[in-house]
Amino acid sequence: MQQKKTVTKKNSCARNLHRLRSAILFVSTLVQELTSDSSMSLREAASTAYESALAPIHTYVVRGAVKAGLLMLPSRAAFLASICETETTARGHTEKLVAVANEMIRAIDSLYDVPMPASNTWFISA
Repeated sequence: MQQKKTVTKKNSCARNLHRLRSAILFVSTLVQELTSDSSMSLREAASTAYESALAPIHTYVVRGAVKAGLLMLPSRAAFLASICETETTARGHTEKLVAVANEMIRAIDSLYDVPMPASNTWFISA
């Protein structure tokens, strides 16, 4: 029997799949941003990716913490070195990664008959 309205229920399969979808979208957007403009910093690319993929499902408090954390990101060059990539090799992988990510997102979206909800929690009550 299929359960309804479980996307917002903690630890439900629907919620976990929704979060996986958001994480895949974040990584895909981050990689696209980094390879689209070689002068873009990691912080700028991560900020754009975060706003489009993860911010809609996070509360106001979490969004603030993430934005503060973005200030601690390493340089673009240090990040690429840490994942054993160069500007050239990263560009080579981007197209395939984005295509697979988009296919996965479409497959996940097809499982739901309604749009994914955004967070509507602005604060944590006492």
